[in-house]
Amino acid sequence: MIDKIKVGTEDVDLDPAKLEFNEANLTQYLMGEATWYNYFGQKLADLEWLLDRAEVLYDASFAEKFAYIKDNQGGSDPLVKSKCEADKELIDLQLGIADITRSVNKVKQHLKAWDKNHENAQSVGHTLRREMDKLNSDIRYFSPSDRGLAHRVEEIIGASE
Repeated sequence: MIDKIKVGTEDVDLDPAKLEFNEANLTQYLMGEATWYNYFGQKLADLEWLLDRAEVLYDASFAEKFAYIKDNQGGSDPLVKSKCEADKELIDLQLGIADITRSVNKVKQHLKAWDKNHENAQSVGHTLRREMDKLNSDIRYFSPSDRGLAHRVEEIIGASE
C-alpha cells in the first residue's frame, strides 16, 4: 500500500513496490536505488526544515500569547502558561508540528527499508554469483569463430534436410 505524505505543497509517495526486485531485474534495481535514496533523503531534509520552522513559529506564538495574557488578564506564570496551553490557535500549531514529526518519522523508516533492502539485494547478487561459479564448470562457452562448432552445426543442418 502506498503511503502519501505532504512535504510542503508536494505529495510524496512512499511506495514499497519500488523496493521489489528479483533475479531478473537485480542489476536494474541496484542501478536505480541510489536515485530513490537520494530523493527520499532530500524530502527528509525538507521535512526537517519545515519542522524546525513550525517549532520556531510555535515558540514565538506561545511567547506572544503569554505576554498578552499576562499584560491584559494578569495571573501567576503557571496560570498564564495553562491558559496558553489551552489556546485553540496554539493547539493547532502543536498539531501541525505533530503531523510534520509523523511525516519525518515515516520518511526515516522508509529510508531504513531502503538500507535493509540494499543489504538484501547485495546478498541475492552474491548468492547468484556463487551459483554461476558452480555452474560454469558444467557449461562450455563457444565463440562464433569456433570452427569445430560451426562444422558440427552444418552437419546437423545437413542431416535434417
